[in-house]
Amino acid sequence: MLRVLHLSDLHFGQLLPDQRAKEHEGHSGCAHKFHSAGKSDPTVLANVLRGDSSLGVAPHAIVVTGDIGWAGVYDDYIPAMEFMRELRLKWADASVVLLPGNHDVNRSTPAERQTAFVSFAREFYGDQFTAVFPFYAESGDRALLVNIQHLTVPVEEGAEPSNILIVGVNSAAALEDRGTPVQISPKALERLSTYLKSRSHGDSLRIFALHHHLLPFAEARPAGNTSEQYDIDRADPTIVGNSAKLQSWLAQHEFTLVLHGHKHKSHGRLDTLWRRTEPIGGRTILTVGAGSAGVHDGERTSEPLSYNILNATRLTPSRWNVNALVQEVDADTAVHTYARTQYRFSAEIGPKPTSGNVSFFHAERMDDCHAAISHTVPREELVRTFVSVVDTCQYLHPSTVLLDGSRAQKEDVVRSFSALHPEVSLTEKWANVDGLEWSLRNVPERFQFAHGPRLFGLPSGVPSSFVVGPEGRLFRPILKALSQLETSTSAHAYVGLFRPEIDVLSSRNEPLPSLMSLQFLKDGDSLDLVATFRKLELSFWWVVNMYEAIELLNWAAGAGLELINGKRRNARRITFFAALAEWKEKPEAAFVAKLDALGMRDLTGVALSAISSPEGRKRLYELLSEKLLRTNTQNLDHNGLEQLAHVLAAIVESRKNVRQDWLRISEHLANAAEEIRPPVLYPARASTRCREALAAAVERMAKLTAQGLETA
Repeated sequence: MLRVLHLSDLHFGQLLPDQRAKEHEGHSGCAHKFHSAGKSDPTVLANVLRGDSSLGVAPHAIVVTGDIGWAGVYDDYIPAMEFMRELRLKWADASVVLLPGNHDVNRSTPAERQTAFVSFAREFYGDQFTAVFPFYAESGDRALLVNIQHLTVPVEEGAEPSNILIVGVNSAAALEDRGTPVQISPKALERLSTYLKSRSHGDSLRIFALHHHLLPFAEARPAGNTSEQYDIDRADPTIVGNSAKLQSWLAQHEFTLVLHGHKHKSHGRLDTLWRRTEPIGGRTILTVGAGSAGVHDGERTSEPLSYNILNATRLTPSRWNVNALVQEVDADTAVHTYARTQYRFSAEIGPKPTSGNVSFFHAERMDDCHAAISHTVPREELVRTFVSVVDTCQYLHPSTVLLDGSRAQKEDVVRSFSALHPEVSLTEKWANVDGLEWSLRNVPERFQFAHGPRLFGLPSGVPSSFVVGPEGRLFRPILKALSQLETSTSAHAYVGLFRPEIDVLSSRNEPLPSLMSLQFLKDGDSLDLVATFRKLELSFWWVVNMYEAIELLNWAAGAGLELINGKRRNARRITFFAALAEWKEKPEAAFVAKLDALGMRDLTGVALSAISSPEGRKRLYELLSEKLLRTNTQNLDHNGLEQLAHVLAAIVESRKNVRQDWLRISEHLANAAEEIRPPVLYPARASTRCREALAAAVERMAKLTAQGLETA
């Protein structure tokens, strides 16, 4: 982990004579907050830093982003040098980056604009000055006063150390008089580009430091000023004038952390840059501004003295998590001065991962959430770590839901929900829990996965006396989970849908459930639901599962809890988490096909009508066409096909004058049923072969229907 102590705007030195006259009576004349006998006392702030428990582990770097002095004169840097040496004594191994600010410019002596600062830096760095400021050492051009430092952060044994590059530029180089635009010298950026390209440093993290800010700040109205002109933000004369080009330069050279000062206000801002040359997710850059660690009260209004401690943890060779602690200096304590954490923030910086990225969506309404998903998730691409949060437990049919390559209707969603919960069609949405057992035991065994029996069914081995009544209710997994809400935590209000006796030991070879678990979370009078998926299809199944979750949560918060303790809650937020997710243009839905929903008597009537009338043939053609459309790895129900094949074969056998086409259709249907009769070891192959045989039957039916032939 990299630790950086970020200081700015120390302002050692004395106010100018005209500035002293403007201060309140009795002012010491010192620009620095801490003073003795009217002179800056550098030991006070040094003691605060050395006593800060958050710096118990030494910083790897100390970055001072300008305005070390007040007037850019030699006397300013006498206490500044004492202060920096105090820090060097405490943290001898830390790299120190010193930069000038606008107050490090001597405006009264044009020939010596930054001479005092340079003299201070030469004295502090000693023999290292040429290495630290290589461009200035060669040219003497203050625009090329660029501080370059490389440091290596050791990590755990066996891991590669992190190479850190810190570059500090002179944003005050072009300042002459007040009103002169602030800029970063293009010459300095050009020299830096050459430097970076000519050296292979293998930097894990690149930090850019300067005094002035790249992005605008909201300015407070001056005290006592009621002029309307302050109601409108005016152009900021101290912002970096070529900020846009600089930001592009930073991205081009892979800088992801920017440190600055100047405004005497602490802040952090995270931005993402998307460009053709950037990774798919864009590149994030964190800009951190430090407040003043030492200026007198008149330059801060209500803003406290502060400094930053940055802890950066490497996530990958190019991505880091930065945690920033803004430390407030209590400057008015009578006994001693100390620091405390005022607030903190954190951010991930660097190129966003192209795989394994968290896809997070949060909306009040489910239709808005699905629309956001549809516009963001790449088509036919597997996404890892998917999260969606919907705040309102209300079904609103999205216009973005797809089925068979076009918009699906709510009726399609409800039909798939009924396939997941076949017991719903036999009861009134779990209103009579005690009456569920008969319904669940009479649910036809289909290949597609059914959630209802796993959530509401009784496990094998439960005594028959517990099938109904309060005792038996708590054997039903979902009611057992709701009963755990009575405890002090929601951690146990959990129901898993994985059943080893079915998914491991059974020969039925059902597909593993996509929905793995439900977790109920109470919050005051509200109840939330978290659904965890093994894999989630987004274009259609997200909507079906959301419909399911809404129905379950409304039931759980109402009738379910009433059965447990007689107390209802408000159904509220629904969260989906999926380890894998995918948006398909043509998703495979799970429906109970109309053919499979018919009993033997109805199937016999359909077959007889088809043989004897054009209207009957048309109906059978439609039933077989829909069965062909709905047969996929989710839907491998053989019952309807098998029964219809038997019926047709029996009719052909009993009526010798029936056309042989019906015998061929019967054979095709029997072959289709045989391909998907359990156990199905290879669902994809079984689905393909079933569809081939079923398509042959549909083709013969199409010819018979078109000819309009009648038989005796």
